[in-house]
Amino acid sequence: MVWTKTKIALAAAIVAFPMIVTLILMLLLLKSPTPRPVAPPATAQTVRSLRSSADARAQSGRWQEAAADLAQVIKADPSQHMNWWLEMPLLIQSGKIAEYKTQCNAMLDRFGQTLNPMIAERVAKSCLLLPSAVSPANLTRVGNAATTAVSLGTGSPWLHWFQCTRGLADYRQGRFTSALEGMDLAQKQLAQSDDVARDQCEAETYFIAAMARYQLKQPDEARAALAHGLAIVQTKLPALDSGNLGCLWYDTVTAYILMREAQGMIK
Repeated sequence: MVWTKTKIALAAAIVAFPMIVTLILMLLLLKSPTPRPVAPPATAQTVRSLRSSADARAQSGRWQEAAADLAQVIKADPSQHMNWWLEMPLLIQSGKIAEYKTQCNAMLDRFGQTLNPMIAERVAKSCLLLPSAVSPANLTRVGNAATTAVSLGTGSPWLHWFQCTRGLADYRQGRFTSALEGMDLAQKQLAQSDDVARDQCEAETYFIAAMARYQLKQPDEARAALAHGLAIVQTKLPALDSGNLGCLWYDTVTAYILMREAQGMIK
């Protein structure tokens, strides 16, 4: 009789065991935190939309929002150099200088060895917009990229930009006479160009020349070059707070960045 009761209890336990295990697992699941949903990767359409948004916001002077859009674009596809190039002046205009410097180094590491003259010039220009944006060692790499742009881009319709950027690299490296020579070459090349952004480029050449003259202890010439650049900005470029910088916003903003540096130096 006792043995029969034992067998019945054992059989009941065997039958109940899976149910008990199931209940325990359900309790554990209920107590565990709900996993966060994983954000799907950005689609090509999303990237295009963000890129278009960044351009529209930059044209209207909404620097931080435009920079935030481009940051998402770069995160989704870091292989496109142009997005990095466009982001740099926006970070400066937003006052995010530390982030700008970080992006300079990241861009240089990713694209600095290119043999495409346009990409080489954009990498160099991005890292030269502010003094001390990169370390001395990386500044040498930046200078090499600027030289690559000029040496491999002799037949390019953008050669004046390449020469201007190489001259800016010379200036950042303390080669002030070479910087002036670069500005002269860029201005001569501009005279033969029909670039729609010629005014922005010409203004930049005068601001860089003004700073180089100042460093060479030529204050009168420095002030004269600065005055030329300011005249171009005041009569031919839209004001930064106009709300309508147009499709050439990048070149306009970089001209203003260099203008502010020259004005701060030359009284």
